Formats: sequence, structure tokens, C-alpha cells
Amino acid sequence: MNRKLTAEDIDKIEKRSELVKIIEKYGLNIECRLNRLEVIKDMIKAQLDVISKQQEESIKENITNPVDEKKEEEKKVEETTDSSIEKKENKDINLESLKIENTEDIDISDLVIYKNSDITKVNEFILETSIDLNKVVYLKNEQGELSGEMYIEVDEGKKYIVAPKEKINVNKLEHSNSCEVIFVDNKDITKGYSIKTSIEVRGLRVFEGTLCIDFGTSNTSVGTYLPETNEIKLIKFRDVLNNNIERETIPTVIYVENCKNINDIVYKFGYEAKKAIKDKDYNFKNTIFYEVKRWLLDIEKEEELIDGELNRVIIKRKDILRAYLEYLLKEASNQFQYRFKRLHFSTPISLKEKYISSIKNILTNYEVMDAEKSIDEGVAVIYDDIYKDVVNLKNRKEELNMANQARKVMTIDVGGGTTDVISSTFSLEDESQGTKLKIHTYPENSNSYFGGNNITYRIFQYLKIKIARYLENENLNIDIDDLIEMSKTAILEFIDDTDSSETKKSSSQKINEIYNNFEIEYKKASEILPTNYKTNNNFKTNKQKGLLKRNFYLLWEAAETIKIEFFNKTEIYLIDFISEDKESKKIKIPNIDNLLFSIVKDGNLETIKKVPQIAIGINEIQKLIYGDIYKLIKDILGEKTNIEDSYIKVKLSGQTCNIILFQELLKEFIAGRKLRGKSSANTENSNYATLKLNCIRGSIRYTSDIDTGVTIPEIYRGKAPLRHRVEIERAGKVEVLTKEKSLIQLFDIDASIIKMSIYDWENNHVKDEIYNLSSLKDGKELALREVIDRVSNQYAESIEEQLKTIAAEETKVVIFNPSNEADSLEVIELYKTKENKFILINRKKFSFEKDIDGSKFFNGEE
Repeated sequence: MNRKLTAEDIDKIEKRSELVKIIEKYGLNIECRLNRLEVIKDMIKAQLDVISKQQEESIKENITNPVDEKKEEEKKVEETTDSSIEKKENKDINLESLKIENTEDIDISDLVIYKNSDITKVNEFILETSIDLNKVVYLKNEQGELSGEMYIEVDEGKKYIVAPKEKINVNKLEHSNSCEVIFVDNKDITKGYSIKTSIEVRGLRVFEGTLCIDFGTSNTSVGTYLPETNEIKLIKFRDVLNNNIERETIPTVIYVENCKNINDIVYKFGYEAKKAIKDKDYNFKNTIFYEVKRWLLDIEKEEELIDGELNRVIIKRKDILRAYLEYLLKEASNQFQYRFKRLHFSTPISLKEKYISSIKNILTNYEVMDAEKSIDEGVAVIYDDIYKDVVNLKNRKEELNMANQARKVMTIDVGGGTTDVISSTFSLEDESQGTKLKIHTYPENSNSYFGGNNITYRIFQYLKIKIARYLENENLNIDIDDLIEMSKTAILEFIDDTDSSETKKSSSQKINEIYNNFEIEYKKASEILPTNYKTNNNFKTNKQKGLLKRNFYLLWEAAETIKIEFFNKTEIYLIDFISEDKESKKIKIPNIDNLLFSIVKDGNLETIKKVPQIAIGINEIQKLIYGDIYKLIKDILGEKTNIEDSYIKVKLSGQTCNIILFQELLKEFIAGRKLRGKSSANTENSNYATLKLNCIRGSIRYTSDIDTGVTIPEIYRGKAPLRHRVEIERAGKVEVLTKEKSLIQLFDIDASIIKMSIYDWENNHVKDEIYNLSSLKDGKELALREVIDRVSNQYAESIEEQLKTIAAEETKVVIFNPSNEADSLEVIELYKTKENKFILINRKKFSFEKDIDGSKFFNGEE
């Protein structure tokens, strides 16, 4: 028997979503968005007091136990791929007893269905009617057999009939020339309307062109060139967190929904993944992955998956990545109504070979463009501009012969997790086959550790400090000037100071000094407001780890939201959690409905049921990231001179380049008139995403030029400058690889281990690597010239001289050489025989970068 909903029941509820259900069920007049949880509870209790006894007795048992997630899941209607559909449960509609009526007030178009593809608005199965219809629509074939369940979707005032492919029985429809579409009256679900229309089932056409994917650390975009419409088209993704706005990027995020069956793991991706953790009020057990692009450096490594029912499985990274990439390919097929076989991935120039190799290993059923032919991210960013130059020159044919003059462009690409600087020289030549476009690219500098997520992290740290102070004692407030005492000008001067002391400080050491007090305060805050859900030794139970996990993701989401607002609305000078006052230029943090944190009190975790009354000004954020941004720019550009004279322009790409602060600090090195890339367009996709789309659009231009033959692009890639040195441990430390030299080392036949120490360009120790020497003596025999051909041209002459002078009759020879990929070292192991022959025993690459394959912020250690 259903019992009465009491005030105590309401007081037990900790999720805003459950309170919303009660409000909707009883039709209460309560505004949730701007009120705190406790205020909402009081208003509900007050309004329920005046509801009649008859209404109170109809309360369902499931509302009295809102935290029973398992029961809630069992009662949910099966979701469709379109989260915007709000349909009634099928049990409410009895199709067999439906009273069918004829009407002239419903008009639909012909239906074309593609096999193995969803019916989306791209199919243009259009509905026109003034009747209030139920969202559920049924489909019957010519024999009157039920063949599908569809849904009405409204987009920009236009009505479409759509369906996921799983809801359509193609086998029952492919031999029908017509079909019957049954609509249900929304006011009287016993009444229906039958409309006949023609139907055609087609197989998906194989697309002859190339689908481009810009697989980013934070966001991904997908698109192609459609010859029939002569336009670039990008896949649109519904942002279910923001009124289903269609965006041209999707977050690179993967959420494990169900992993009970290792052969049928259910994931959610992008916006749906982020919504899943928000729907659980950031208190979730499921595994969620960010920054998975880094996995391409080690796709065989295994990851543990956990779902909401605590099912656990171990699978390889490549299988998780395959699920994400195939989701993108499915969306492309649905929206373009093509089956894609040829794919192009834009990658960082320094890791192109490794990334493309990994992607080919993952997507074995597709033709992935080879690394030597594909375009890297830096060149993709400028290719769209180059394309416009080609078009302009073709329109002025008399000038084409003068177009051979090479033009040089610098690209600065600061993405979600990495930074790249690329120089590109391009020239045009008119040939009989078409216009030949030659592009020479040179990786200048890179930083595999810094991107937009580093800025989010700084804001995350600052938020934690301010919130911890407030929750510990409301009277304790702290300002950015208390944490970073240097002024902005002093920060620049300190980083620029050449430091005449004997022990010169690297820029990394200087940054540590600038943020020293900040980091000390952050550690104190972490003791009050912990977020390290995997490594915390004081709180190890599942419930405790869940609270810490909630702290982390709630803080991170708030920090990410603040960063995006900072990118898009620099005129807004105050961001807070409690108000929405446009006149005073304040904004409330959107998408964060319930800012309740768990803090440490007397050695225990306690959830504080009040929203922090804090605010963060734009000026505070600017100073917060001032040192980090300037240090990044100085590291990647500090050694370059005469940039204005060497390049016709500097192209900016990536989310961080859209920050006004970044562009202002860049002017310390580059004249403002040379900078290109800032967009003033205020679109729903936001300026934040605009620079990201330069890469995908350039990739599409490039592949369409190859496919159509209108322009013939040829890409030549130079080697990146060596910014590391390598030492090995022998009788004393021996330098074996620097900018100036590459050395060989001889080892006794019985030697088995080489310990290498890697240092960056500022002499900071990066990491140690171990190379295990082989005991083999058999392998491919190489002539001296063949050995030399395997080393970098810069060092070939030196290596040849060293090999010629080896006196030992029988020895192990190890060459330390920069690999073809930037930021990595290749060790070439040879065995020299008594007959002075060289046997190739082994080759192995080592990355100069530290922990590049893992997420820096989402591993539960923060």
C-alpha cells in the first residue's frame, strides 16, 4: 500500500533532480533554478500541506525512496539515441485497440530508409499538422505488420519523424512500396490517425571522398567535402546540457554506462557523458575518461572499467578508443547518409607516425590515410587560408606565374592538452595537371604538457582555496594578491631576468617561485576539501571515495565553466555562484545546480549543505594564469628573432589562443598586425570553438584537393630541433646526444643494461630510461653505408667516422639518434663481428616527454 509523503521524506532528499520530480508530479509552483536545496524543500512542504488528502494518497512509493537508483533505472523507459524526445511510455498506448480515424489535417512526405542507419532529420521525413500528436509514431508495412516505432522531433519550428535504426525492422519493409504511418492523438491516446505514403529502402552508398576527423585532447570534430553541394559539412552534435544546441565539436569524453557483459559494453560519449555525471549529481561510481587522445601512444595498455552496479572489467585502451571513434563514424553515416571507408586524421606534427599507426591498428576495417600523406594539425590550420590564395590566384591567371615566391607562415596551436609551433613555407606552381601546391613544414617547438586543461586546473586550484576557506570559516576570505604577491609587470620582469648568479634559474624554477605561496595554500585547502579520490589514505570506503570524486568533478566542471565564460565574455568582470545580474555584469555558473561539497571536520567527511558565497573577478583569473601563459610563450618563442620579417603572418589555433590575455602577451614577441586567428563572430558554437574548427576545415580542404585533383598538394616535413640531451651512466656521466653531436658507445658482449638520463633545454632532469641490451648475435647484416642511412643526416658524417675507427674485434655498438618523430630518441643496437661486419640487432624509440600517455588531471590523484 502506498504511504503518505511526509516532511521527513523530503528532508532526506539530497538530489535536486528528485525534488524536481515531486514538483512536476504535483504541479507545484516552485522555481528551482535560483533557490537553494533547503529553500526548495521548505516550499514543497508548505505547498503539499494544502493539497487534498485524496491527492496525498496517490503518492508513489518510489518517490519516498529517491536515492534508490536501481529501482529508478528499472522504471525508466528505454532511451533512444535522441535525448530530446519526450515520449510517453509505450504501455500507455494500446495499438491493437486504437480507434483509427481519417483526417486531412496530417500531411507527411515520402519515406526513404537507409539500411544500418538511423532515420534522422537528414532523411527529411517531414510532418505537417496542427493536431496535437503524441511523440510516438508507429510504422506498418504493406501487409499490415508492425515494422517500426518512430518519434516526432521539432527543430526550428519544423517537424520531422525520426528513429534509431534499432527501432526499425528493415526486413519487413524492404519489399514494400508503401507503408502505413499511425499517429496517436495526444489528448486522447485511444484515438489514432492512419496516413499512407511511399517507402523505399536503400543500402548506404559508399562515399568516394574522405571523412576527416580532428581527434582532440578536449574536443573532437568530424566533417567532409560534399561534391554534390560543393560545400564543407561538419557533423552536428546535440549539447544535451544546453537546450540541445547543435555544436560542431564534441567533448572527447567517454563514460562507462554498463560493463556487465565484456562483449557488449555500453558507453556514453561527449555531451551525453558529461550529462550522465551531472544527472547523478556528480556522485557516481562509473568510470569516466578524459584526455584519451594521449592513449594513442600506448593503445595496448589496459584500463579498468566500473559501472554504476560496480561491475568491473579490464580491457585494452584500443577497444575503448574504437568504441568512441565508431560512434563518430556512425554519426557521420546518419547525418550524411553515406558509408565511409577512407579516413583522414589530423595529428600533432611531432607524433604523426605514432598516432596514425595506432589509429590504423584500431580501425582495421577502414582506409586510414598514411602518415606521410596526411596533413598535421599545424598545417591544417593554415590550409584553408592557402586554399583561398589558390582560388584568388586562379581568378587572376596572369599573376599565377609570379606566384612561385615562397610564403612563410607560423602556426601557434594551443589545444586542450598540448602546444605546437610550426613553420610552413608554401608555393604555387601552374602545371598541366593542375595547380601544384608545395608545403614544407618545420616543427619549431612543442610543449606536450601545457594546454587549455592547465588553465582549467589553475582555476580549479583557486576555486578550491576560496571554497575551502569559506566552508571552514565564512569570515575567512582570500584574494589572488594574497597568493601571488608579484604584480603582473613584476611577473614578466622576473621570468625575463637572465639571472647573473652562478646557478641560473630555469623558467620552470621561476614559475615555481611565482606560485610558491599559491601552492602552499592549495595543499592546505586540499586537507579541508579533498579531491584525491584514488590516493587518499584517510578515506577509503566506497562512500567516502564517492564524496571525494564528487568534490573533484563538481570543482572541475565549475572551473571549466568559468574558463569558457572567461574566453567568451571578457567584458564580464565578476563570476559567482549565487546570482544572475546582467546589469552588474555578473553571471551565475550554469549547469551547476547543487554546489554542495564534502569537507574534513574532526577527521571525518561532512557534506556542507550551503552554497559557497564567493565570487571570482576577471582580473583575478588574469593574474592567476599570467605567469603560466607568459612562461609558455617565452619557452616556445623566446629563441626566435625577427618573426615579423620572417613570416607573412602568424596563425593562431586552439582554444587557449582565443584568450585576450594570451594575445596581449604574445605581442611581447610578435607585432599585433601579424597575428591572425581571432574571431569576433558570436555564434552559438562560441569563439571558444571557432579556432578549433580551423583545423578540421583545413583538413577537409586538403583531402578534397587530393580527391578532386583540382589542386595537387605535396607536403614535405622537416625535423624538429633537438631540445633535449641524453646522458648515459658509465664510469662517469657521458653525453651521447645533444644539438651538436650524436655519439656511439661500445659495450662488452656480456653487457645487458644501459641507463639513460634525459634533460630538457633548460637542463632540468626530465626522466630516466632503461634500455636492455640483447644477447642475440643474429640479425640482418648491414653494410657501413646502410648503417649510416639509418641515422639523422645531421650526424651521419660523425657517426660514419666513429664506426670506421672501432678497434675492438667483437663488440656491441649502440647509436643514440633523434628519431624521425620529434621529442623522441631512437636507440640502434648493432653487433660488430670479428670480420668487421655489422648485424642489426634491435631498434627502439624512447619519448623525451614525461608521462605523456596518461591524463594529468583526471587520474584521481589531485
